[in-house]
Amino acid sequence: MGTMTRLCLFAGAHGGATGAYQGFIALYLQAAGLNVRQVGMVMAAAPLACILAQPCWGALGDKARRKGWVLALMAGLSAALLLALPLGRGLGMAGLLAINTLFAACFTALQPMGDAQLLAALGRGKGFGQVKLWAGLAFALASLAGGYMARRGPGWALALAAALLGLTGVAALGLPERQKEKGTKKGGGWARVLKLPGFLPLLLPAAMAQMGLGYFYTFFPARFMDLPGGTTQRLGLCYLIGAVSEIPLLLYFDRLVERWSAGKLLAGGAFLLAVRMALLSLGGPLGLAIAGQALSGVGACVLTTGLAREIGRLTPPGLRARGQTLASAMSYALARAIGNLTGGRLTAGLGLEWGFGIASALCLTAALLFGWIGRGQPIGSPGKART
Repeated sequence: MGTMTRLCLFAGAHGGATGAYQGFIALYLQAAGLNVRQVGMVMAAAPLACILAQPCWGALGDKARRKGWVLALMAGLSAALLLALPLGRGLGMAGLLAINTLFAACFTALQPMGDAQLLAALGRGKGFGQVKLWAGLAFALASLAGGYMARRGPGWALALAAALLGLTGVAALGLPERQKEKGTKKGGGWARVLKLPGFLPLLLPAAMAQMGLGYFYTFFPARFMDLPGGTTQRLGLCYLIGAVSEIPLLLYFDRLVERWSAGKLLAGGAFLLAVRMALLSLGGPLGLAIAGQALSGVGACVLTTGLAREIGRLTPPGLRARGQTLASAMSYALARAIGNLTGGRLTAGLGLEWGFGIASALCLTAALLFGWIGRGQPIGSPGKART
């Protein structure tokens, strides 16, 4: 099996697991009897745990001789914890909170650490968009399949996610292993990452956009199901549309990065997310809610893929896993926790319409900040990778 095939298999398996979990965990929690505020609390606790867990996984990944084994361990633990959710359901909110938090501590680090491994295998990241394309396709198919399986209950979609996580672990063992990278012997690994030029300025607007996305992923299923004609099958169709919309972007992602700065691309992605949130805030027919998923698909893809590629360019060998996991902890985990926790309170007090309106304002502010960062010296313009 060729190197590119192994990279695509890992990315596809992980993308499929993400689609099956992300689209239906909130529905599972609601079906277990939790109200919107409790759902927000459970979803907020998960990324909070990641703030501590992801840097630990990143340090382990940088030091490990066999990085694929670390990824396989994370995937296996994630699958086991997903399958244990019914046990947590029997214990009420406390059980669901504990198991989902442990799951997130393992699962959420898979993407940044996996991206670090993929980028290392690809050298300077050429072809990263094509590899992530398979993640998008698998996300789409798993979302659609999860929607049909969820007719028998959201737990069936999560069982699909667990199976795909098992495949992710197997695929991780086949990833090309690099020799232990030099770069951590200089000391101050985490401090060196934080001092990298351009690292911290990326994280503020990324965090603001992730706050909006955190609210979207938690409460979009409820908003969609409230619309006349909303069903789990059509919810799966939404996720399919969002994932398919990423295909042209991922096919030409490398060319777009070469032509425009990462700041402009990230600004455009955040703007699309702002428009999507605004449409959900205003309501409208079900068809608009389904078609509008293309906006969130492209916007989220630009945000995650663009940020991962730029972090990979900024960080030297030996610090790449730490760079990815630290960026994820600061711009994803903390932001998602704030978005979910405050979002639950906002929804309980003001309703979903106001919640999506505030999420739209956050994404619009992020777009303006990304645009400002990208002016003058383009942070993502082609340049020599750090060594």
